[in-house]
Amino acid sequence: NIVTIHDVGDNASSDPGQSAQPYIVSQYMAGGDVEHMDFPLPIERTLELAKDISRGLEHAHSNGVVHRDLKPGNVWLAEDGTASLGDFGLAVAVERSRLTMVGMLVGTVAYMPPEQALGGEVTPQSDLYSFGCLLYELVTGKPPFVGDDPTAVISQHINTSPVAPSWQTEDCPPDLEELIMRLLAKDPGERPDSASAALEALERVDATEKSASHSDSNVLDRLARGVFVGREQEMDRLRQALDNTFSGRGGYRKLNAIRTRRLPKVWLHVALSLLAMNATAVVNVYGDVRKCVA
Repeated sequence: NIVTIHDVGDNASSDPGQSAQPYIVSQYMAGGDVEHMDFPLPIERTLELAKDISRGLEHAHSNGVVHRDLKPGNVWLAEDGTASLGDFGLAVAVERSRLTMVGMLVGTVAYMPPEQALGGEVTPQSDLYSFGCLLYELVTGKPPFVGDDPTAVISQHINTSPVAPSWQTEDCPPDLEELIMRLLAKDPGERPDSASAALEALERVDATEKSASHSDSNVLDRLARGVFVGREQEMDRLRQALDNTFSGRGGYRKLNAIRTRRLPKVWLHVALSLLAMNATAVVNVYGDVRKCVA
């Protein structure tokens, strides 16, 4: 599951003023790349691609090579739909990674592991993080972290826990979600031991299962466990602030003020609090809480 390279070389120019142009002769992949597929994909197709990618990563890693730029655009499809890894232009030999990576930022930010974003040493577990980002996008339709600029995305890779896929889609079996969340662990040591281990986990996924249900949780619990995964302390503070506000404390003396003209002002403070906690999604809880004070 690696795109075959048949030849490499330099195409000498007949013009003395032009330098030779390098070229690569590679296997023809009639199916194009994964990037041009319509996301999210059906779960069966996602699993097929994921298994192919795992095999490709295992082959590369077993030969001491880390890809460093795994993303949908670098996964190419044969005519029969089989996926193979291509574009090893940023690849590095594991034993040389300390010399080539320290202090350098290479790769694509939407799929970049924290240690790579920090210019640290890359290992096979770095590719597994990128694999987790790719899987997340195949399942939910978007990468785990998005932002207006590369710096914002890199910051989330380093500091923000991802929202579990089951909060984004009904078509992510629990076993697949567990694997994705392990692949996206900030600490490389908490990720699967190898691409082979990831493949074994994929083999256990039942494609007929639906995502874990969160319908029995209340609004604030959905926020704390879903949108603000890893932000439970901040959510407790927000919950306490809301409780104080609704009881007439926290600068608002009367509950009637909440029910009438000051309700929009309360929600201004809530919105600012949500933004201050680096929300990765917007959840509309206005109607639910307004019922509580009506």
